[in-house]
Amino acid sequence: MPNDRKLEIYKMFVDSSFRVTEMRAKINTFYVTLNAALIGSNVLLESSAILLFGMLVNYLWVQSIKSSKCLNKAKFDIIHKMEKDMPYKCFFEENKICHDDKRKNFTNIEQKIPYFLMACYLSLFIENNYFFVSKLIDHIMCCQFVLF
Repeated sequence: MPNDRKLEIYKMFVDSSFRVTEMRAKINTFYVTLNAALIGSNVLLESSAILLFGMLVNYLWVQSIKSSKCLNKAKFDIIHKMEKDMPYKCFFEENKICHDDKRKNFTNIEQKIPYFLMACYLSLFIENNYFFVSKLIDHIMCCQFVLF
């Protein structure tokens, strides 16, 4: 394959990886906005259903982050393979520098936000349903003693 053609495919692939990153940022904005609406609704309504829905929304957010990470990793693995035939391997070098510096992976930091929000929703759910949750825990503990 001629070098010009390889370079065009390389540019196209790099551009598509940037589009995945832009899509990921838009998805994160959507989930942040949705969480703000849910938290605001819960302040007004104090609804257990809203809290459970909030936990589900954040679970889906984590899955979305993982999916985007997988897609981006695949794209950059291919870009790294394509760079083997190029005079300078800029994305490979960038990845090497970040790895050597032991920098935090953005995805790992990014995933902490929905996990934190899930913990907040769960604690509010327990607080709002303390009587029910305490009875459930008592029942579970009672059944464990009966079984043993």
